[in-house]
Amino acid sequence: MEKNEYLIRNVFRVALLFSLWWIGYEIKNEIPSTWGVEQEIRGVAIEVGDLKYRLDNINNSIIMNH
Repeated sequence: MEKNEYLIRNVFRVALLFSLWWIGYEIKNEIPSTWGVEQEIRGVAIEVGDLKYRLDNINNSIIMNH
């Protein structure tokens, strides 16, 4: 019984993931301009990550000096 439930849950998860992927794929084909927005968001995220890294380094150096 447990094996059947495990199998059913995994099949359901795979179907759900595939359907979400398909919806995203269709949206990307319908709205090609989202690619530029996505690239811009990634660029901002990278810049924010770099800034956080620099601030952490500054914070750590201040802590180490005191």
